Amino acid sequence: MANNEGDTIWSICSSCNRNTMHEIKKCESKRNRFEPADIDEEDFYMVIMCRGCLRLSFRKETHDYKAVYQTYDDEWSHDITVRLYPKFLEQHKNIDTTGVPSAVDKIYHETIVAIQEKAFLLAGLGLRGTLEAICNQLKITGKDLKTRIGNLHKSGYISKKDADRLHGIRFMGNDAAHEIKHANLNALMVALDIVEYLISTLYIFDKKAKKHLDTTISSFEELLNLLTEDLKNIQKDEIFNLQKWFKGNFRRISENREELEKQLKDHIKQGLFDGVELYHDSSAITSDQLYKKITEVINDDEEWEIPF
Repeated sequence: MANNEGDTIWSICSSCNRNTMHEIKKCESKRNRFEPADIDEEDFYMVIMCRGCLRLSFRKETHDYKAVYQTYDDEWSHDITVRLYPKFLEQHKNIDTTGVPSAVDKIYHETIVAIQEKAFLLAGLGLRGTLEAICNQLKITGKDLKTRIGNLHKSGYISKKDADRLHGIRFMGNDAAHEIKHANLNALMVALDIVEYLISTLYIFDKKAKKHLDTTISSFEELLNLLTEDLKNIQKDEIFNLQKWFKGNFRRISENREELEKQLKDHIKQGLFDGVELYHDSSAITSDQLYKKITEVINDDEEWEIPF
C-alpha cells in the first residue's frame, strides 16, 4: 500500500480529467480507535502531484480495517474511502468563460460548485437561474421562463430543438423550487452540458467566429465598423456602389442587404457618417444606390504633424 513520501499512486487528476499516476509529496496519518472495539480506522492525509501535468492536489484516504473482504484465495483487502480536494466533477471539464457576461459566468460557476458538493436541489435551481441570467443579458422578455425560451427561439438565438431541451431544464428548476424535488446526478450533468453548449454558442463561438471567419453581418453597428475601415481604400471624389465599397465583405450582407443599406442611407442623410455622401446620377445605368467620398477620414490613432 502506497502511503509514504515519494511513492506513486493512481488518482483522478482534475486537470488531465482522467486517472493518472501521482507522486506523494507529503503524507501524514492518524489512527482512530473507538469504543466499542469494532471500529478501527486510519486516515491518511496526502499532498500529491500529477506526474503528467504537475498539478498539486490534496487526497484523504480513510482505511476501515474492520471492513475486510477476500480478493483472492490467500489475499484480503479492506474498505478505503477516498476524497480529493479541491473538489471537481469527474469526466467533466469546465468551459472557458472568458468574455462571458459576469452575471451568467457567476451563476454558472456557482451551479458547478453545487453539483460538486452534491447539493442537487440547489444545482437544479442554478441551472434554471443560468437560463434566466442569459435571457436578462440578451434582453429577452416574457411573463415567465417558458415565454422567454420561446422568444429566444423567435429572436434567432437558438433552434427549435435547443428550445425543447431548455424547457427540460425549466421543468427541472420548477420541480426543485416548487416540489422540493432533487434531480439525480446524471440528469444534472446532461442539463449542464446543454447549458454549457448554450453559453458557448451565444458568447464563445460567436467571438471566435467573428475573429477568424467571415460570418454574415446582421447588426448595423458591425456594418458601420467594416465600412469605415473599407472607406480608407477609396479615393477622394470617387463614385461607388455598396458592392465596390464593401469589396470582399459584400457577400456577408447578402441575406439582409436591403434592410442594412436602408439604415446606412438614413445614417448618411443625418450626417452621422463622416467622409461620404449619397450620390444621385440620373444617367447611371444601375439601380444601385451610389455614394461619393468627399473627405479623407482621419484616423484618431494617427499623430498630427506640427508644421514647425
